[in-house]
Amino acid sequence: MKRTFAATAALSVALLIGGCSTKTESQQITAEAATAACLDQADKLAATFTKSTVSDPSAEETDHGYRITAGVEGSASDGTTVKRDFTCLAYLGDNGIETRDVNWTPTTGQTTKPPQTLREEYDARMAAGKIQNPAGAFDEDTKFCETLRISGDPVRILAEAITRPQNLDSPTAHRISRIKEMIPILCADQTATIQRATEEFNLHPGAQPVTPTTKPVVASTPSAPLPKTTSPAKTEPGITAGQRNAVRAAKDYLAYTAFSRQGLIEQLEFENYSTDDATFAVDYIAPDWNIQAAKAAQDYLDYTAFSRQGLIDQLMFEGYTSAQAQYGVEQTGL
Repeated sequence: MKRTFAATAALSVALLIGGCSTKTESQQITAEAATAACLDQADKLAATFTKSTVSDPSAEETDHGYRITAGVEGSASDGTTVKRDFTCLAYLGDNGIETRDVNWTPTTGQTTKPPQTLREEYDARMAAGKIQNPAGAFDEDTKFCETLRISGDPVRILAEAITRPQNLDSPTAHRISRIKEMIPILCADQTATIQRATEEFNLHPGAQPVTPTTKPVVASTPSAPLPKTTSPAKTEPGITAGQRNAVRAAKDYLAYTAFSRQGLIEQLEFENYSTDDATFAVDYIAPDWNIQAAKAAQDYLDYTAFSRQGLIDQLMFEGYTSAQAQYGVEQTGL
């Protein structure tokens, strides 16, 4: 769900244009720019909310730049409404506008207290998402955040961690779902990294391992060369070019990993096929979704441990129906 910070930042900039303090030209920082920089930090801190709004942003001129204050309200994963007081100092640094002294504290009088520590917030998030949280996971993920921060190529490091073969059998492996949940909590500055890694390396359960020198590609069987002819290629009556291409793409995906019906439709949509073409292609192929669920269940067990119910829940999270998920797990003997 999209958050409202971008729109709010734009609004706050518009509101501040007429009333910002005067600064010398040499300082090259305005209240508008300072507000935008700080609200970007607020956006990162609020990444764990399912939706959020910011209110009453204001800019106070200081000796070093501008101190920005605002109120933030968001919905936590358990449905609790959380209110936070946000403050931030924006100033002109060596690399342009920089921020510091970012504070994110519960609003006084809030009826429901949010977790008081990162560890509590991390544990609550893992529990809400029904994600395995073995002993040592928090410390491992905290160190992993530091690795991303100091890496010259955090996108690749993240993709390698998710798909590294030697980690796939470990209960503390960096599973995709865990990384997506822990990054906004432990290293909010890396929220864009997971999105870029997912897009660049096509990450999904069962993805090909990413090595420092090899970028995974979709495994597909090249089509046999068509004979030269002056007449158009034969097509099935009633099937458009977009539908035909979507069918081919869907078959390619199913050739190298398992998908639920909904998961495959969403994957095709991610590849910019229309919803109608993606749905047509998946229903046209109509694979046995029970078999797909069984393959997916075995794939999960090949790289990490699950309880029977935990694996059923994971398959349902991937878009399989309850019946398909139960069938898939039963085929593994779990």
